[in-house]
Amino acid sequence: MQLKKISAKQIYFKQDQEKFLSSSCTPFFNNSKSPFLEYEVILNSYKSKEFELYDYFGIISWRFLEKTLMLPETFFSYVIDNPGYEVYFINPFPEQAILYNNVWEQGAISHSLELKNIMNKILKEVGYNFQVEDVNLQPEKILYCNYWFGNPKFWEKYIQFTEPIYYFIQDNKNSELVKFVNDRARYHYNVTFIPFIMERLFSTFLWYDNSIKYKAYIFSEIEIAKLIVKLREDQSKNTNQVSFKEIVKLLIRNYFHNLNL
Repeated sequence: MQLKKISAKQIYFKQDQEKFLSSSCTPFFNNSKSPFLEYEVILNSYKSKEFELYDYFGIISWRFLEKTLMLPETFFSYVIDNPGYEVYFINPFPEQAILYNNVWEQGAISHSLELKNIMNKILKEVGYNFQVEDVNLQPEKILYCNYWFGNPKFWEKYIQFTEPIYYFIQDNKNSELVKFVNDRARYHYNVTFIPFIMERLFSTFLWYDNSIKYKAYIFSEIEIAKLIVKLREDQSKNTNQVSFKEIVKLLIRNYFHNLNL
């Protein structure tokens, strides 16, 4: 069997982040001031046709190992061992996939209660005939970052779905909708709503197009235990509306007992 060519471009934006990069990825120093952050790199990689050089290609951040507790090359092996899908992804926040079955509801709680209303108006402007409240998902379709690796067929479909929203935001800077998404979102550092919108379009796309063959990484019991430890460390630094105890209960119920997700 011919081995699949899998690669990723790994973004960093400070020199002291280089030490966290994987040798299995292509380092990419992102000095762009674009508010789209990673999506700008994704779109440029599409326009340059870089994604066509590989069977599966993705754009990930320098924090991949920190968030997933997994090396990129380990995930590459997972892709090779599970053939037959258009896109593979890993969600480093499984507790969020259990707490919310709608990525936009989670976004409203985390970043702004106005997010759903604004996004519905943007969807209408670009010609999509659904609302974000419709996007109810099983946990295995939920992703809150850009940790996905798609084949060329997926890349074409994904860009076709997301590009109209990108250009609406780019080309209508004076509209009230775009002024809102360019405001600072509720987050632990200074960033607009735009990257949170673009990240949620991946799961929205899986809901929108049921023909996509996707494969989500399902964490083992040991991996979940490690994520729980990391979650407690994260919550010791940040106040969260949902208690650590309740999240652990949900993780145990859904993963340790191997329930269907």
